[in-house]
Amino acid sequence: MDTQVNFRTNKRILARADKVFESMGMDRSTALNMFLTRVEAEEGLPFRPSANIKAIREKWDREVVLAKKTKGYKNTKVMMRAILR
Repeated sequence: MDTQVNFRTNKRILARADKVFESMGMDRSTALNMFLTRVEAEEGLPFRPSANIKAIREKWDREVVLAKKTKGYKNTKVMMRAILR
């Protein structure tokens, strides 16, 4: 990959997201690339934005619990091999 992107975000959210990514066996760069790939494929956001912050948070918390129950990978290479099978 040849492009570097910088953006501003909340430090606490970033730290919590990194923990989620780590628990799933990936780093931040991989997770953000997966997000951008979905945006491209769907030609839009891969989720429906909502102004209801409480509902968003509850849904996100449920998804995190589910994600932590899924298979983790040793590293990105192993994960990508499994995805591309």
